[in-house]
Amino acid sequence: MKLNKKIIGKNNVFRTGADCLIDNLNLRIQGNNNTITIGNNCSIGKNCDFWIIGNNCSITIGDDTRISSYCAIEVQEDNQYITIGKDNLWSHHVRLRNNDSHYIYDAASGTRTNLPKPIEIDNHVWIAAHATILKGVHVGSGSVIGTHALVTKSTPDNTVVAGIPAKVVQENIVWSDRPRV
Repeated sequence: MKLNKKIIGKNNVFRTGADCLIDNLNLRIQGNNNTITIGNNCSIGKNCDFWIIGNNCSITIGDDTRISSYCAIEVQEDNQYITIGKDNLWSHHVRLRNNDSHYIYDAASGTRTNLPKPIEIDNHVWIAAHATILKGVHVGSGSVIGTHALVTKSTPDNTVVAGIPAKVVQENIVWSDRPRV
């Protein structure tokens, strides 16, 4: 396991389950009481970035999940999280972001209009290369996210979503990384 860590703050925890393969993970935590948990039998490919900037935040990755190279999981602002279920399969350059990194306010009222929101990816989800999943999205189990998709809305179970912005293009699917015999 090769890990590049930059941790600023107190009570931050990084833990991995048994039999994980991690290749040059860039880990950045800035804040207090944050956790990053990777389940059993997971693989994290070369040069992935996991960052948390805030307090009481978490990134959780379920067992048997395979994340390819150059992927990014970014959680910012207090009390936020990104949760990834079991048996997920990600191609390269996938990005998950729970926020916009900058603040936008209504000019008249001064009210902030772009609040952060958690992201939840259910079990057995395949995410193709260069897909981006944004704040507030829940991806249903058994789903497929197409190449270069920009997912801005939640997706039902067992669907294929694709496009910019992503839309359901196929329903009632099952997928496997091995051919049926």
